[in-house]
Amino acid sequence: MFNKKLILVLLSLGALVIVILLIMGYKLSSKIRWELEHTLNAYLEKIVQDYASSDKPLSVEYNPFVCSGVSDYKCVSKNIALIDTDSHQEILKVTDLTLKVDNITTSSVRVLIKSPKLTFDGLDKKIKENQNDEVFQIYKVFRPDSFVCSEEDKILDKKDGKISSHNQCKITANKANYSYSIVANVKSPKLSEKTILNAMISYYANFISPQKFSEEIDDFDFALENISFSFESKELKSVLYPIFESDYNANKSGKKNPFNDILYEKGLQNLKELVGFGLGVTGMLEGPYENALINLVEGLHSMAIDKAIGVKVVLMPKKIPTPYFKIHPSILLNIDKSSAQQRILAKLFNTYDLKVETILNQNEE
Repeated sequence: MFNKKLILVLLSLGALVIVILLIMGYKLSSKIRWELEHTLNAYLEKIVQDYASSDKPLSVEYNPFVCSGVSDYKCVSKNIALIDTDSHQEILKVTDLTLKVDNITTSSVRVLIKSPKLTFDGLDKKIKENQNDEVFQIYKVFRPDSFVCSEEDKILDKKDGKISSHNQCKITANKANYSYSIVANVKSPKLSEKTILNAMISYYANFISPQKFSEEIDDFDFALENISFSFESKELKSVLYPIFESDYNANKSGKKNPFNDILYEKGLQNLKELVGFGLGVTGMLEGPYENALINLVEGLHSMAIDKAIGVKVVLMPKKIPTPYFKIHPSILLNIDKSSAQQRILAKLFNTYDLKVETILNQNEE
């Protein structure tokens, strides 16, 4: 269900971005731009050295950040890349990674992170080698090309060390858009009586590595107020149609009718039924999220026949106010194990409701 190497890739990239934010936050108080730039790049170099040993699955290469600004700050790195240690292949490259920090007070801060170009040469190569051309073409259509993310942090209770955080991202692909939003609260004695920047430094400093995070996670309590994920595309039919047509023609022996919309929709219906059967066999339709999963399949089917342009999945707490919870270190260290995944699912089932909305095509409303 979860690929450990992929999780490490995403966590490493996320940690890299967060570390940048931390160093920026620290140096903002001094209002000295060149010190910010120097310290930022020195810290990135430390991460490079930490991942330099051959037993690490990833290494990091980067172009130094160049920073500008007086009260609001912007720092840009031309390239940051994650390299597979075994193959020395560039898995992911982020071009012109830009960080902006503004709206800075003692109790709140806003951060913008964006890149106009993402490349996945290593992943492209692996998929092309291991999958057929149809799968690779689908992958290219939905592979992320750029992103814009923002985070707003605010102190809710300085004495108790309680902070709210709203993180949202929009990821653009060739013929699709993805977006997510997370509204969460975190509290810890380690965050009490601090300014927002110092509090976030104390919190995000734990994200440098999975091991570091797992060692410190017991000191924090979390409450997820809302999580949503959206997938939008007006081109899903144009992507799927030639694939269904190719499959039909490849198995056309004895068939006289050319491929058409009726045959396309019949193929989609068969696929939808197969997915439903798979969900049933795995027991996914026996849990509390049965209706949501059915609605998700129906929504994607509507997108594939041009009746909808998107689906939105929302995770909402069953109780208000949202209860806080702890994350056991073993879950983080064993995220690729079925036992850890089952504990995560059990927590979700007990605490949150899952809702799915279909975003209809305007012609269908």
